[in-house]
Amino acid sequence: MDEIDARAAASTVLGGDVEALLEPRAAGNREALRFLLNARIIMERQGTADRLMLTSMLRTMDRGVDARRALTDGQVLHISRWRARRDDDLSTGIASAEAKWLAAAIVHFRAQLKANHRQLQEVVGIMAAGLLDLYGVGPVSADRVLIWYSHHGRVRSEAAFAHWQG
Repeated sequence: MDEIDARAAASTVLGGDVEALLEPRAAGNREALRFLLNARIIMERQGTADRLMLTSMLRTMDRGVDARRALTDGQVLHISRWRARRDDDLSTGIASAEAKWLAAAIVHFRAQLKANHRQLQEVVGIMAAGLLDLYGVGPVSADRVLIWYSHHGRVRSEAAFAHWQG
């Protein structure tokens, strides 16, 4: 069966338009979408790491925050507004200041993610007006479709498309 599969794969490749694969459609708005998606991925990772670190810190501190469950956005906002207490010892004061800093970073990343989402929606709307009207298609998934379909013939089947979409 391996020889048959190899021949089928070779005939598929040889029958395609190779020149179309050499010139990706990556200029202009598609490039802007790629930048926005990469920035979003980095912000999401950093925001998750900060939230996990904050939760870990709060589990060892006694500042009145129940960190046994995932922190809510309201709790994170409250922590970002903490002020130094005069009666805190050095260790508690430093831990509180670091927790406040992490919470402020999380709040900042959430604001950046919202702005990124609006920008994605705007650029996708310009590039493919009706795409966002489809059920289940938001700016992030539409962004991925428009970026990853950069070559004619790149998406050869529904399975390949599903693989790229995760």
